[in-house]
Amino acid sequence: MAAAEIAIRNAKEKEQRKKEKAPNRAEDVEAGSPMDHGSMASARGHPTLSPPSAVPDERVWKLPYQQKVEKVYTSFSVQIGVAALIFGNFLVSALEKQLLPTPDSTAQ
Repeated sequence: MAAAEIAIRNAKEKEQRKKEKAPNRAEDVEAGSPMDHGSMASARGHPTLSPPSAVPDERVWKLPYQQKVEKVYTSFSVQIGVAALIFGNFLVSALEKQLLPTPDSTAQ
């Protein structure tokens, strides 16, 4: 029983050390650190993404109709349509491979 208690205590200590090492992204964003608003490099040099709450809602539209196209493309019906096209392509490819004979077969 003592070994199990030691293992649990060691696991808790390890978790506590991990929490102390990890930066708190919410505090970084609120404080206005250089890592907020989609900065692509963290303090360790690894690419990071900001949490959705830190991304500003204002966008700069560079092309004409870009905002309208985004609204249409991200609509539910268009996404279902694109998914149906992808799935249909998969089915047609699978049927093609099943129905067409291989080049070295003697079937006509």
